[in-house]
Amino acid sequence: LWFTRLARQVIGKDAVPPTMSAYGPDAAAALVARFGKSAEQVIVKVPDSAGSAGNIRFEAAFLKGKSPEQIRALLQDQLHATGWADSYPILVGVWDTDVTCTPSVQLWIPQVTEGPPVSHGVFEQQVFGDAAAFVGAVRSTLPVAVQRELVGQSVKIATVLQHLGYYGRCSFDAVICSRLMDPNTIHWIECNGRWSGVSIPLAILHSIAPVQDALGVMVTQYPLPGVTVTASQAVKALNGGLYHHATSANGVILLSPPPSTNGSVANMLSFGNSQSGAARSGRAAIQRLREFTTLT
Repeated sequence: LWFTRLARQVIGKDAVPPTMSAYGPDAAAALVARFGKSAEQVIVKVPDSAGSAGNIRFEAAFLKGKSPEQIRALLQDQLHATGWADSYPILVGVWDTDVTCTPSVQLWIPQVTEGPPVSHGVFEQQVFGDAAAFVGAVRSTLPVAVQRELVGQSVKIATVLQHLGYYGRCSFDAVICSRLMDPNTIHWIECNGRWSGVSIPLAILHSIAPVQDALGVMVTQYPLPGVTVTASQAVKALNGGLYHHATSANGVILLSPPPSTNGSVANMLSFGNSQSGAARSGRAAIQRLREFTTLT
């Protein structure tokens, strides 16, 4: 909510989707009902949430005809299911439905005396499911002018954070909406004042293969539900596709051991001298892991 206000102040009132604060259950239910009358989908976000785990999305058609009391009870149940502990305010807003792209701008914010914030590139996020969980990212293929606008706006916002004392990695998530007046309307969604699922792999790549230009990059956190693959099994499955500094100029880097609480996760980075090449390597690696799990 604070980031929403900041983006509006720095960029303009249309820099974000319609978004409001709710300071109690009745207010939250009223806002959900209000937005449900003018938008196709309504989003509720709780504070202190890890990414999409705190997102609750309602279809306007589902809300139609429901009383404020019904919406309140439904919302309370779903909020508590996320682990929310009755802390307010919560965010209630419109979930854009005309989205064509979900980019993020990766930034390094130095101390004020060391210069302005620096962009490390625009990436297009890959999301999964109704809650839009992050499952990976690739270098953006948006028009250069749109990428420049994304970087320019994000640097303006980051400059405020810098002068407030923030120092370190930071990324801003946005959506590109296709509107009648502007097919590349930018809406800022979220600020990640931390190392992220993209900045960590980029730093690993720079450390392992600093001489590579890596014009193409694909990060994956792809779920493999219902199976368990150990790190040694993953290395065996990926076989010759893994990067080796002595023999390859591109390839796949296994970022972390794959087991998770619900099966396994293909957490990898593929890179090469083109985005299409990196994407092919990444998709092939996921396919090899899938095939390995069916064989074992």
